[in-house]
Amino acid sequence: MISDCQGLLIGAEWNCKFCALMAFSTVVAYLASLGMLRWQEPSWKRRLCLVLPVTTDLAMAGSLWRAMFSWQPGSEIIGGDLLVRMIGLAASFAHLGPNTFELRHGWSGLTAAGMALLFGLSAFVIYGAGSTPTTSASKAGRRTRRKN
Repeated sequence: MISDCQGLLIGAEWNCKFCALMAFSTVVAYLASLGMLRWQEPSWKRRLCLVLPVTTDLAMAGSLWRAMFSWQPGSEIIGGDLLVRMIGLAASFAHLGPNTFELRHGWSGLTAAGMALLFGLSAFVIYGAGSTPTTSASKAGRRTRRKN
């Protein structure tokens, strides 16, 4: 049930299939928990109520992982060369700079409040942004391919 709630919270672009899968998983887990409450003595019914939601969730997770990590043609990442350079710069800072345990973290209240405000603004910008151009472009590409 926790994974269902997490999936609903982080599912940025829901579609009907995703919502149906999550609803099905939730119903199976709910019915299994009712069965666990009904059959208190150890029996095959109680074991079925324990195994069924787990296998259902694992099967659905496998299909979602295949969809997410299988090769699908799409457009090139916008700004990919800049992304690679920035990752290289961040990696060099991380490896050549001092360790966090070597730094002094005695921030003043104003500095800590400023960092918290900056983090909050960043989260607000990310939350308020629309879908990414890559996602929209790949969806548009898939729609045009289906028509042909």
